[in-house]
Amino acid sequence: MTGRALAEEAAPTDAAVEETSSTYAADDFAKLSRAVRLTLDLAGRLEESLRALRAGEIAVRAVRRQEGEARAARAGMVRAAAACDKVAEQVAMVISTESESERDSSDLL
Repeated sequence: MTGRALAEEAAPTDAAVEETSSTYAADDFAKLSRAVRLTLDLAGRLEESLRALRAGEIAVRAVRRQEGEARAARAGMVRAAAACDKVAEQVAMVISTESESERDSSDLL
């Protein structure tokens, strides 16, 4: 084989080049389109945040969040106290059931 024949075999056909370039173009367009959509979304979120900040809504949300956390902490303490009371009640019941005399049970309690 001559050098020219090898070069012709190694060179891709025009159809293959067009198909590959169109695939690359589609991929590039998809990436560019996604980047533009993300940029527009972030710009919209930024504008909304700025509007909320100017309107004072951020402070209201922070206060609500703190109140919710305080309510949750109080509810947790109430649940813990109720659990301790239940355990103490059950222990007292077992002691009174298992003790041989009232004096023994009062000593254990």
